[in-house]
Amino acid sequence: MLNFAFETNELDLASETFRAVGYGHGAGLWKSIVKAYMDVGFEGILSIENEDPILAGEVGSSVPLTF
Repeated sequence: MLNFAFETNELDLASETFRAVGYGHGAGLWKSIVKAYMDVGFEGILSIENEDPILAGEVGSSVPLTF
């Protein structure tokens, strides 16, 4: 069973924590994921959600745009 942290006060109890793009896996992994979608001709919307309990919404949402 996974226990996710959604607030900073839950971090000690969490077995997993959502992190904003760029703060968990590096840019290289995310670029390869997006490239794989492009390679198969995906033309839909790629939605990145920010559920990072540590970063403010503005920071967690702006960092992925730099990739």
